[in-house]
Amino acid sequence: MKPGGTFVFVTWCHRPTPPALTADEQQHLQKIYEVYCLPYVISLPEYEQIAQQLGFQQIQTADWSEAVAPFWNIVIDSALTPQAIVGLVRSGWTTIQAALSLGLMSRGYERGLIKFGLLSATKG
Repeated sequence: MKPGGTFVFVTWCHRPTPPALTADEQQHLQKIYEVYCLPYVISLPEYEQIAQQLGFQQIQTADWSEAVAPFWNIVIDSALTPQAIVGLVRSGWTTIQAALSLGLMSRGYERGLIKFGLLSATKG
């Protein structure tokens, strides 16, 4: 990225810490990692710290969780049609595993554990 370029990053995160994630929250995230094939996630403030350490400037963050959370219920509803279930079965185990994560993600949003964040910054 050239100096002065704009970096935009959106990602799933977990809730800000402190307080530290509880054992139950860590277990919930671990289940998501296993069935959804997601890498380990961190909080949006931790991503902001990384951007600062990398020399980015004009760092801005936004929590888009409230806007994104309803998406999961829409996806779950759309996956419960006969046509979607047949397609899911035909697509194989990896896709079935990912589908199993839908409820985990939805419950994670409901309990405030899962977040969806945006970070934008300028390269110094």
